[in-house]
Amino acid sequence: MSAPELCAQISALLPQLSVTALQAVLQTVQAEASTKRQAEGLPQAASDGAGVLPAAVAGAPSARSVAFIGMGAMGRPMSKHMCAAVLRAGGKAQVWNRTGSRAEEAAAESGAQVAQTLEDLQGCEVIFTCLPTSQEVEAVAQQLSDVLSLGATVVDCTSGDPVVTRRVGEHLRAKGIAMVDCPVSGGPRGAQAGSVTSMLGGDEVDVAKVLPLVQTFSGKVSHVGPLGSAHAVKVINNIMNSTHLVAAAEGLLVLAKRFGVDPAVACDVINQSSGRSLQSQVRIPEEVLTGRYSYGFKLGLMAKDCRIAVSIVRDQEDELAANTQLLPGTLSRLEEAQKKYGADADYTCVVKLLEEACGLDLRPLT
Repeated sequence: MSAPELCAQISALLPQLSVTALQAVLQTVQAEASTKRQAEGLPQAASDGAGVLPAAVAGAPSARSVAFIGMGAMGRPMSKHMCAAVLRAGGKAQVWNRTGSRAEEAAAESGAQVAQTLEDLQGCEVIFTCLPTSQEVEAVAQQLSDVLSLGATVVDCTSGDPVVTRRVGEHLRAKGIAMVDCPVSGGPRGAQAGSVTSMLGGDEVDVAKVLPLVQTFSGKVSHVGPLGSAHAVKVINNIMNSTHLVAAAEGLLVLAKRFGVDPAVACDVINQSSGRSLQSQVRIPEEVLTGRYSYGFKLGLMAKDCRIAVSIVRDQEDELAANTQLLPGTLSRLEEAQKKYGADADYTCVVKLLEEACGLDLRPLT
């Protein structure tokens, strides 16, 4: 059986398969392919790993009517990929945004229809949200719960609060509506390219239903656990992101101020050594050494995510809370930077805060 034929069969079965069953199918196929490649003396293909659902098996979206709410820096390009795919498959796609002009611009890019009100989304099978905070999601979900039909599914791509997500999920479930949390990582560039990493939280049957839609804007998709768990993974990811950035900046400032090491030279050496990270390899060279500070993710949103992460840590007064000290320190830096530069400043401005406090700019000396 050829790869296209196999993908077509998997796509046809996908609505009836649980995520676990789909993974079992993939593992069997990968094992057979590995045996064949070994027999033919060919190199082995890289594995996507346990829990990860490769985008190549997504197939065409099966939902006949979908909607995307929230046309921000992430939502707009993600909606473009998803709506275009649904329309190509013969379905109906709508977009809605509080500011109507943004919805009209997004619709022009994908061919989707503009919903004038949330009531226009009645009859949609799957509704995506990508909003600033979980508070906006909860308010929208309250309205949608009186509009959507039994069996509809809400997929929240917001970098949200897992506690609020569970509460919203319980409210929707009481109305016969399912919910999946689906935060993404990859920033505006990844959203534009349709290559974000998507984390899914929810029941297996609900995840399987929305999987083909999620994969229209994803390079990698992982089902991490029950509802709310994906939002928890995302905020921990973001506070680790910021911690790596602050640690890299502090290290470069020490080298520059104490030993006169060119920050560009130090960064290049570290990036060939064990201290490297995405922040030292990409953010520092592109946003800090250039003095741009314009990656595209707002400081206020990053601080919000990190507050949620710290709230998870402090949710219980136990050994974990007592011994987690580095992450709260990162949050303090971000909040200080937000107070100084404003919520709309780029999150990389947390490095500017350190530079100004130390009286030294991290710029190449030559």
